[in-house]
Amino acid sequence: MRLQNDLALYHSACQSGDLEKVKYYVEKKKHVIESDGIGNSGASGLHWASTCNRLAVVKYLVKNGVDVNLGSDNTDVGTALQWATRYGYIYVMFFLIQNGANTNSCDKDGNTLLHEAVKSGNVMAVLYVLFTLVDLHRLELNAKNKYGETALSLAAYQGDEWSVYSILRFGADITQQDLQGYTSLHNGVLSGNRRVVKYLLTYGADLTKTTKDMKTVSDIAKESRNLDIFIKPCKSCAWITKGKPLGYRFNRFWRNAITFSIPFALCGFLILNSGLIPTFFAVLPVIFLTPLLIKVVKLFVLQSYTPPETDHSSILETPMMVGVFLVNMGTFIVLWLVHLQEVFFNNEYYLNFVFPVLSTLLLLCYGRLIFSDPGCIPEETDTDLIRNDIEKLIKLGSFNCHTFCLKTWIRKPVRCSLSKLNQQQVARFDHYCAWIYNDVGLKNHKLYIFFLILLETFLMTFGVLNWRYFGLMEKTAECFLFNRTIICHGYKNLKVVFLFLVWTIFQAIFVGNLLMLQLRKIAYGITTFELVFLKEFVRNRSLETKICNDYFDVREAAKCDESASADISTCPKKYLITPRIHCTDPEATNRLLVVAEFLGFDEWRFPGEKEIQKRKETIGYIPSWYTATSYGKCTNIKDFWLSSQTNAPTLLRIFQLPNNSKALLNGEVVDYFRLYNMPQAS
Repeated sequence: MRLQNDLALYHSACQSGDLEKVKYYVEKKKHVIESDGIGNSGASGLHWASTCNRLAVVKYLVKNGVDVNLGSDNTDVGTALQWATRYGYIYVMFFLIQNGANTNSCDKDGNTLLHEAVKSGNVMAVLYVLFTLVDLHRLELNAKNKYGETALSLAAYQGDEWSVYSILRFGADITQQDLQGYTSLHNGVLSGNRRVVKYLLTYGADLTKTTKDMKTVSDIAKESRNLDIFIKPCKSCAWITKGKPLGYRFNRFWRNAITFSIPFALCGFLILNSGLIPTFFAVLPVIFLTPLLIKVVKLFVLQSYTPPETDHSSILETPMMVGVFLVNMGTFIVLWLVHLQEVFFNNEYYLNFVFPVLSTLLLLCYGRLIFSDPGCIPEETDTDLIRNDIEKLIKLGSFNCHTFCLKTWIRKPVRCSLSKLNQQQVARFDHYCAWIYNDVGLKNHKLYIFFLILLETFLMTFGVLNWRYFGLMEKTAECFLFNRTIICHGYKNLKVVFLFLVWTIFQAIFVGNLLMLQLRKIAYGITTFELVFLKEFVRNRSLETKICNDYFDVREAAKCDESASADISTCPKKYLITPRIHCTDPEATNRLLVVAEFLGFDEWRFPGEKEIQKRKETIGYIPSWYTATSYGKCTNIKDFWLSSQTNAPTLLRIFQLPNNSKALLNGEVVDYFRLYNMPQAS
């Protein structure tokens, strides 16, 4: 009886992480430890410490002779490694495996460690098992439990899209059926997760397979009221059912060609109509036709742009805006050729020389920017290197989705972000620009600034040419507001050119504001991506509000050997609540503020250090993505404009574009593809 009481107290100490009390039992009452977990006595202290993520206790017990494989002969209990894996405690798993834990043991239901990792809902645990056990042939990827379920089938049933993606990418057999005849696709439809279904279809899931009671995937979708979850991914992936394709997926060339050509088609339609009817009436059909064409594109073409991990794409994520820009540029050039060259014959030679030169330079710069590499970090395919990165991160206590990319399987450098367009991490990511159909990052950010400077100069030159052209026109009668002025002359004599001048002024203001904002952010050493998230963090109360069970504390446990505050980034999903990151700000209800935000004027205000610290005091933490990157305005400007070729002349370094992953940061040459720690400010 006394022994049972001692065991209960000892187990309680292991559960709570009371290391001093555990030491007392190990050192003073060895008979308790010796009888712990023996035979059919049930779970040991090591089991309880592992299942409660008490890494310090686990380390102490193992180092003091406790068998890491206690319970391996009792499938009703299982081993401590199985218990830790079931809850996704990566650092406990890592320590136990490093100290000889049996990785081939199964529980009473025949679940392997991969099954247990999937059950935890922690994709980081799944990745760890895949790279450290499955890749080294220490565990079977397609192993089934006693119900015939594979790890993939279980992940699909749970609706865990990242675990499904990881296991599929590792080469899991997608055709496997359980004892009831259910495939991973059947289970994915039951989960109600559209992304899971889309991943499975992308990797070749068979729609024709039936269960033991002859139910197809479509039947399961109807019974579970998830038909929409099933049909939309089928349309997106252009799957064929009943002999007919559900939707159509264009290849890259055709989808880009269709969206790119729409502005040219509308422009041609406008020109055709303007030759038959007055310009004002010719514009009206185009105004009504534009939303109709966009609707058609959304219905039939846009699904071809949607990657599996997203449910939809925006029209701005297509080359349509490139077509709009080129139509706009073409209109500028045509107006100059048809009307504005008249200024050349009135002693304005330099303007008519500058304009075609600017047009040529601008189009060349624009073309290069469209096809430029923003700084995409190559996807890692060497599993040995990936495994080494994972082990390094675990030893640092930082193996989570902020430091390891779930999509490309690389260790994430600081200041990078996953590009939806390129499906790769982009170094020093700034933003996605619809006008160039490309991301702006480390390698093309300087080129983007050159483009904005050229564009602003081009618009101002065109505006001056228009103004001089209106001054050459004959004096007209009075007109509204601007009697007998140059504006009045232009409006009365050539309305089309006048309206385009107004459009030019608007564009010049927009581009000028964008250019000045970019230069200001460069001086402050912050990217657009970082600024947006920082502003959301400061003003949005529900940003990254996450609730985590105290037992799911994986990162701090590895750092401090304690179970203190939790690192929520690796918590199992059922214990993690993550509201939408972009919530409606009360101030945004003002329509003027919404317009200002769209035009970029709201970015002039940067959150101050006091606001950041005040927010930190309110919620108790600063997001892990926030990193102070400003080293002083002078240093920040030099870091951006000067290339990493320190031996080259200064003027050449200013115009030299980055051709590799190296750039300046705090005056030092750093490799942004391997930048895991920021240089210390001097």
